[in-house]
Amino acid sequence: MELEFRHLRIVCAIADAGSVTKASTVLGLSQPALTHQLQRIEGLLGGRLFVRDRQGAHPTVLGEFVLSRGRALLSTVDNLVGDGPREPARRPDTTLIRFSTTVSPSCTVVLEALQAAFPEARVTMRTETKPRRTLESLATKGRPDLALLGEYPTLPLPRPDGITVATITEIPVFVMLSAAHPLAARDEIELADLAGEKWILRPEREQRCAENLRLACASAGFEPHVAHWLDLEANLDVISRGHGITIARPGTADTDTVAVRPLRGAPILYRDLLAWPQDGIVADAAPDLVTAAAQVSWERMTSVPAHAAWLSSRAGGPGWA
Repeated sequence: MELEFRHLRIVCAIADAGSVTKASTVLGLSQPALTHQLQRIEGLLGGRLFVRDRQGAHPTVLGEFVLSRGRALLSTVDNLVGDGPREPARRPDTTLIRFSTTVSPSCTVVLEALQAAFPEARVTMRTETKPRRTLESLATKGRPDLALLGEYPTLPLPRPDGITVATITEIPVFVMLSAAHPLAARDEIELADLAGEKWILRPEREQRCAENLRLACASAGFEPHVAHWLDLEANLDVISRGHGITIARPGTADTDTVAVRPLRGAPILYRDLLAWPQDGIVADAAPDLVTAAAQVSWERMTSVPAHAAWLSSRAGGPGWA
């Protein structure tokens, strides 16, 4: 077997997804088939490319080398295919607008605003969990035309040349805990009172959530114990049974089993951002997209009366209203 470009795309897909299971869904393969392909590629290259554990698949030293060279080769090939001379088309192609987004309550309204601003275009939306890589990709030909992403103000993302990064809103982060937890009876919670808790965070490695949490907790005088790395769906059951707590956005309503409470003094902040190339297709429409996203973000944050009252009493923070 000889190394082919499709093999490099498989390796990159596993690295981007963070696990073989997630990559198999993206590639449209069964997990056993993808595992078999990976083993053949590793045999061809002479070593393991990933170390797999409960948190996913992590590149080895050889894997990092292959990814570095492989991404460069694939980028060159993609540019060759995309930039080569073409015969005149018989009819104009439909304009394609690529929209990358993190998990956010604003993504749907941005999608709808894009479709309204470009009714003749074909708008595609894709979830991306790596904001730093997404920002870098905005400057690359054939990559996203618009990106909705987030950052922590204490750990800001880079601002690449030629890319406009606009703040949609700056959000005070709340905490979600079991409805049976003694602290759930409070209207707001001191971060220091959570010193003995088990924290649950999402497994996205570039969100820098864990690092930001450690900085905030250090200011409150303790080191947080991150016990579990789980997706949101798994979080809720684990939290409701009292096995940990997690961060949450304002506007996330209580249920019979979980409670969402503000942190006194808003010690943890998060920013929703919208970014686009300054010379890109969406540049002229982008300010209206930011306005639409900010409006729906505030509506979602204040959809829970208790959260609305807390936010209104502390209005004045950048982007809170």
